[in-house]
Amino acid sequence: MTWPFSPKKPKPDPDGRLLEQTSDGVQCREMSKDVAELCQNWFSGQISQFEKTGERSVYIPYEGPRFDRIKIKGAGLNGSAIQFGTYLERGPVAPVFDFDGRAMMDVASGHDGAFVGGSSMQQAVIEYRMSHLLTKLGYPTVPCLGYGRVHENGYSSWFTAYGWRSSWIDSVKPPQASAETYRAMTTRNSEIALELARKHRLIGYFWMVRNENGDYLLKDLHPFRRADPLNMSQVSWVMQTYFALHITAINTRLLCQQWHDNDVAQEAPLWMIWPFCPEATLEDWDRLRFRVVAKYMLQSHPAFDPGQLIDLLKSNPISARLMDLCPPEFEAP
Repeated sequence: MTWPFSPKKPKPDPDGRLLEQTSDGVQCREMSKDVAELCQNWFSGQISQFEKTGERSVYIPYEGPRFDRIKIKGAGLNGSAIQFGTYLERGPVAPVFDFDGRAMMDVASGHDGAFVGGSSMQQAVIEYRMSHLLTKLGYPTVPCLGYGRVHENGYSSWFTAYGWRSSWIDSVKPPQASAETYRAMTTRNSEIALELARKHRLIGYFWMVRNENGDYLLKDLHPFRRADPLNMSQVSWVMQTYFALHITAINTRLLCQQWHDNDVAQEAPLWMIWPFCPEATLEDWDRLRFRVVAKYMLQSHPAFDPGQLIDLLKSNPISARLMDLCPPEFEAP
């Protein structure tokens, strides 16, 4: 297997995409020729007109029938260069939970596995595959147009390219709409996340955009993993699922603290919880946050006791409800 380490000539497929195109240390996969050239021009410093979006992404103007810009994630730090050799080393972490519910860290899926301003290979490939998998399952996504690698001085960093429209409302961008709109997006996010975990055995967290027609599109899909009863139990399914819900809930609170008043921010974490546990209170959420998330999810508990963990999960209405919702094949025989 030579890819991703050896350059090859462009290989088109019947749909007009390039299976692979390499130029000046920038390798593009699964992209149309014009998107690949745009990405290569970006990383070679030939594009000066762009807009920063987050620390490692940019929007670049694009003239096409479906999109008016291309988003590149892993494009460099704040629109500048990728810091090759320097890892991000700050969360969120990406734990995997074993059969007993014990946390193990998946460094490559978490942000710490990427160079500052870039993405890891795992992030880029899963982002692309999840986008196309969810589309086939009937869930609209922000179109992932391909992914690739930037190679420099013996280091490799990865990126993904997306079709984008400037009129879309992004759930993690400064408010383009009311708090009620963001609450509706978060509620729908919760419903879809739990449906994916229960129906399709796909567990992860993501964000959303709302397009001009009011449709919701899923984005930022790299933290997903497929649940399997061979290596997951009811407890680990609940831990994996709740961790994904919690990441969205806690970030929603932080965003609302920046955008809206304190009353909205205080309620915001429950937007992610109420769709499946409408009786949950902030006290329930806080207890779960400090007793389970902090001690059992963000690190490996130094004196791990699976029985104690199960008791904690059963004692909280949020996690107890998730235990009830867990698909039966994950339950112990």
